[in-house]
Amino acid sequence: MEPETVPFSFGFASWQGRVVVIHRTAWNRLDVSDASTGQFLSERGPTGYQAGEQRPQHYLDYFHGALYLSPKGTRILDDGWVWHPVGIPAVWSVEQWLSGKVWESEDGETRREVCARTYYGIMALPG
Repeated sequence: MEPETVPFSFGFASWQGRVVVIHRTAWNRLDVSDASTGQFLSERGPTGYQAGEQRPQHYLDYFHGALYLSPKGTRILDDGWVWHPVGIPAVWSVEQWLSGKVWESEDGETRREVCARTYYGIMALPG
């Protein structure tokens, strides 16, 4: 992971009467934990692989960036990017993601890329 390339991915949301933490656990993976117990809520298979291993079905070649929740907390925007570098903010449904569609943040049916911005953010990051 190259954490200096993007802001840390972190946010709070409310889901089923509890506060959850959405956080980056790898450069290309977001996970969700219960804020009061630390219980991991986004169990799913691998999202990364090493040389010689098979690429996972839901592999996401995307650096997760700053996270922004909608005012009602039903959608999330991830201000991330891909190599070359191109900023590609993406949005998806928090409800779908936390209601059992564990791959929603990678390639779920509600995930939409908002736009593409060449070299976005590279010059804005502190040196």
